[in-house]
Amino acid sequence: MSIISEIEKEAEKIIAEAKRKAEEIIRRAEEEARRILEDKSYLEELKRFREELLRKAKEEEQQIIAEAEAKAKQIMESSRKRLEELARRLAREVAGV
Repeated sequence: MSIISEIEKEAEKIIAEAKRKAEEIIRRAEEEARRILEDKSYLEELKRFREELLRKAKEEEQQIIAEAEAKAKQIMESSRKRLEELARRLAREVAGV
């Protein structure tokens, strides 16, 4: 019986040591999780990323507006020239020239 008792005692020691190690690992994991949750540095990175996206969007917006204004000016000038030519033709037609 003494061999069985020794084996049981040894098994209990191994189990107790395993529990202690598991508790230590869990404690460290909880501390690390708490530290990660408390660390807000990623928010600064997200804020910088957001600001960069907004800056790029604003630049693109300005470029699109400038291109649209240039195109509108071009269309207006082209239309004006066509209207002037049409008015001259109509004036010649009315005048009989």
